Amino acid sequence: DADDTYLTALSLFYQQIIFKTRNDCAVVSTIFWQEQINSSIKVHEGDMTWMHGKMYRRAYLDKYDIRFNDSRANEDVGFNTQCQCYTNENEQLIPTLDPTYLWQWRDDSIVRSDNQAYKYGEGVSGFVDNKIYAIKRALEKKELDDRINLLLVSGMVFMFNKYERVKEDMPKKMKFVLTQAQRYYNELYTLANKETVEDIEKKLARELDLKDSKGYDSFKEKLKQ
Repeated sequence: DADDTYLTALSLFYQQIIFKTRNDCAVVSTIFWQEQINSSIKVHEGDMTWMHGKMYRRAYLDKYDIRFNDSRANEDVGFNTQCQCYTNENEQLIPTLDPTYLWQWRDDSIVRSDNQAYKYGEGVSGFVDNKIYAIKRALEKKELDDRINLLLVSGMVFMFNKYERVKEDMPKKMKFVLTQAQRYYNELYTLANKETVEDIEKKLARELDLKDSKGYDSFKEKLKQ
């Protein structure tokens, strides 16, 4: 729907230069800007949800057979999650502070139309679909490790934050978001190493703005029902 673009003619250069100077770079993630409805700019640094502002080494994708899921929404997160699963000291995901991409606001885009219904509808189910696809695909090829554990738990924190926001923004979608969170809990979160989950969640509480830790625990209990 043509709502994203490179910022300048130098954007491609800033993405490519990392590959030219570092042999251990598998994925480079630059900053991208997201235009808001009021024309203000939200800065995304180290974002691994969208493909905006990223470049991938083809040999890395082929080595681990990283491919898109055939789904209707949020395929980016499935692709990027696979990339995160296989990084190591010789094949790294490298963030930079160079802004290279602009995601513009368009009222009629898929993500923005119909009062942003995508945000608490297909966007949520697509997130869960693609997380399941990516992580289970990775676990067919490698054992559960700290990297995948972190991805499993951070996805659960994401679902909690999404549920907290939908209660304020679009209450009629609460049941739908909760159902998707239950899918995530049952198919992915339960795979996490129980011995490390608590430590990871404490760390994420600081890094991912998890303001209500008691509410998060209650949310997980609700998902068990």
